[in-house]
Amino acid sequence: MVEYEKNLAESLELLLQTFEGVRVLSIAHTVKDAVQTIDKLKPNLVFLDVMLPDGNGFDVLKQIKYENLKVIFTTSYAEFAIRAFEISALHYLLKPITVEMLEDALNRFKKVDENWQSKTKLQLAESSFNNQVDRIMLPTIAGQEVFNLKDIVRVESEQNYSKFIFTNKTSLIVSKNLKHFENLLTDFGFCRVHNRYLVNIEHI
Repeated sequence: MVEYEKNLAESLELLLQTFEGVRVLSIAHTVKDAVQTIDKLKPNLVFLDVMLPDGNGFDVLKQIKYENLKVIFTTSYAEFAIRAFEISALHYLLKPITVEMLEDALNRFKKVDENWQSKTKLQLAESSFNNQVDRIMLPTIAGQEVFNLKDIVRVESEQNYSKFIFTNKTSLIVSKNLKHFENLLTDFGFCRVHNRYLVNIEHI
């Protein structure tokens, strides 16, 4: 576990101890300690705080040598952090973390796939943290795929789903509502012009 605030680390450790088969190997509080600890212990899963006193969680992942690692980010920074993770389809927990949130996260971890934490996802998330967003990760039949925002003409509401319309005349239905994508994309050239339509201003 990598957590800046020691009291939150202790609380999370106590919560994790309530789950059968889960063992906390160590707790690190800085980027430097996290890199050393992860490379030494080679854990299966790391709960990784986004903001650390000497950097951030992405610095940890770029510096470690150990590759067979799954990460669940933890953060107190709701607005920009959640947007980054939603755009990149990375797993995260918003503090304060509850037993129910942990249970859901651990259940998802048990169903891990090869695309859990790809380099592309990490690059998308880091770009979003720096407010440089030009792509988005969306679920397709083939799995998670990256799409350029400039190639999206509009997003249409389909009740609890959203339909993406692209410049090449293809479309993609995603199982999240239009409000979700409005919150993600409004700062990046998209405008809600109707209760059913989110439009890319470049294509008006």
